[in-house]
Amino acid sequence: MNKIDRVTIDLPAEQTAFIERLVESGEFDSASEVIKAGIEALQLHDREIEHWLRTEVADTFDRMQADPSRGIPLEDVIARFEKRASKRQG
Repeated sequence: MNKIDRVTIDLPAEQTAFIERLVESGEFDSASEVIKAGIEALQLHDREIEHWLRTEVADTFDRMQADPSRGIPLEDVIARFEKRASKRQG
């Protein structure tokens, strides 16, 4: 069985109220269970990001290194973002 450590945390009132609603609704048995679920979700997210970086991003980087002509100049990327932003604002 895993060793259990007791910790104290400070949370904004909105987050505390959210935790209380989850417990009161019966979705979780305790505030500790809510926090554990949140941490597990963050751990899963981190693993997914790490996998994405090691596979898709690394492969794309390797292809760009092998053939730099496939790249888009930074100035063009910035111009595209600025154009999209101005369309959304205007």
